[in-house]
Amino acid sequence: MLKQGIDLGSRTAVCIDLYCRDISGNDRKVGSGSGFFHTREGKSYLITNWHVLTGRNPKYPEQLLEGYPTSPSAFTIHLSRKVDPNHFVPSDTYPLYNGDGSPRWFETINPNRNSSDKIDLAALMFDFSVADDKPLITPIELFAPNGKDYLYVGRDVVIVGYPFGINGLNPYPIWKHGYVASEPSLLVGGMPKFYIDSPGRPGMSGSPVFMISKGIGVSKQTAKVFQDGNSEDALEALHSLNLDDLKNMQEVNILQFAGVYSGTVGDNSLERLRVGVAWHAAMVDQLFTS
Repeated sequence: MLKQGIDLGSRTAVCIDLYCRDISGNDRKVGSGSGFFHTREGKSYLITNWHVLTGRNPKYPEQLLEGYPTSPSAFTIHLSRKVDPNHFVPSDTYPLYNGDGSPRWFETINPNRNSSDKIDLAALMFDFSVADDKPLITPIELFAPNGKDYLYVGRDVVIVGYPFGINGLNPYPIWKHGYVASEPSLLVGGMPKFYIDSPGRPGMSGSPVFMISKGIGVSKQTAKVFQDGNSEDALEALHSLNLDDLKNMQEVNILQFAGVYSGTVGDNSLERLRVGVAWHAAMVDQLFTS
């Protein structure tokens, strides 16, 4: 049996195309990455990796990534809209720098003052049109907010992004499964990140990472009994449940935002191990507070 419609999780990730200005003054595509949107104080922000926006190695920021003649100067994102929800079109081209040369994005400072490594995250404010044809995007906090569950070694996670860029045959992101491969409560090289046993491709950089929990799927009416909190007695709430509904309960995956994937950029040893890096979800908050 096929579930109808598109999973909201597939509308969290967006594909980002990066452009450099060539000697003729034309914008030339030099790479792509993934990202997602986060709403904060009524404003929308595009969250992705620092290296996606700069084309530079976060461990050695003076070094350009392979294939980049210089740092990108502009970007587009691919969006679907209500009038044609299964067709993705590129947005206008947006500059990455202001007129005075300062970056439009902001980043957070490495807490280890003895290291020049970058926290490989960046946020860029994005002003969506309020027109009826507003893009179909699910902000991360509406789909899988931070919850009370915990990361631990061996926990299943899923990475949602665009390893091949936008594919005309399948414009939606790829869901790539892995598991937590290092102690998430311990810093890696003094940095707030952990390893995932899932090799990625360059286009997956900036993808949201979700931890997977198992739950029971019930109807909205059944869930409402517990959400309302009107019953003083748990037994009374249980008696009010629809028994036919309980017989048809199915196991479902519950996703919780866990981090931002940055792959193996700048670390050949991770490529050999086929292990990628994810930055803790809490570092997204850190972008806005430090």
